[in-house]
Amino acid sequence: MDSNALKNVLNLTPGNEVKFLGLTWKFLLPEEKLAKNVLFAPTFLCDSSIMPDYIKNAFSHCPYKIVIYCARDEQLEKRPPKLPGMSFKEYANVSTQKINQKNISGVIGIIFAKPHLDGIYISIVCSSTFVDGKSVPTKLGLILQTTMLNYATTVLGFKNAYNHAANLNLVKYYRKLGWVLTNQICGVNDEISQKFSNVVSEAELNELLNSYDLSLIKNLSGYPMRLCNINMDEMFQILIKDISAVYPNIVKILKEKTTLCLPKQNFSDALINVFDTNEKTRRFDESFDITHADDDDD
Repeated sequence: MDSNALKNVLNLTPGNEVKFLGLTWKFLLPEEKLAKNVLFAPTFLCDSSIMPDYIKNAFSHCPYKIVIYCARDEQLEKRPPKLPGMSFKEYANVSTQKINQKNISGVIGIIFAKPHLDGIYISIVCSSTFVDGKSVPTKLGLILQTTMLNYATTVLGFKNAYNHAANLNLVKYYRKLGWVLTNQICGVNDEISQKFSNVVSEAELNELLNSYDLSLIKNLSGYPMRLCNINMDEMFQILIKDISAVYPNIVKILKEKTTLCLPKQNFSDALINVFDTNEKTRRFDESFDITHADDDDD
């Protein structure tokens, strides 16, 4: 593994970009827009329960944003220019021509976050895992999350983080990373957070989730979770352990496959406009209080 390149990713700050795994990892400035030639299809990246409008609002209102670009070549079909004197009916019958266009950029990973209470709130983290129609573990999302937490702790000075898991499978995954299921802020414990913190095995976790009435804490955003007193040394160890097993496969995929780079035919109904950050949209969870999450209408 190229540990120096990974270190450069983990130390990203706003306005900077680095190369890792043949991909461009960029930490956008707070008001920075995506380039017009960057293809962004969130429904290709994210869980279907996460609505494109939510992603669009998150892009507009979260000051901390990291994106992963995947450059690829593409063959486009384009109709030649209409000749003088040619009728529109005649022009409609003119055959299209195939044109090779290089270095089309597609977003294959995102994480958006913002300050929240006594820490940082990760509004969304998604990454493409589909290669030739099959889901392949790439751990790009884990790298993004670790990078954002590293920035939050070392640069912003935050010690705590919050998010919402979209489903129970993600609740179980985040538990492995140290996150705790609760709608309370760090420093305030309740029954579920205490039990969740004491879980050791997967069987115990499943038993807890099956026995507890999760409707008491679940809201429209999902299952609230927190990560208190973030220990980046532990986070780095988890990251290295997780990606070491799949790293050779990731490298092979990115060298031999292009479908991970968001083929354009998948974009027909998936593209959304996240380029104009001045567009007036309903501000999402701006007054969100994790202790009163059910009151939030987003």
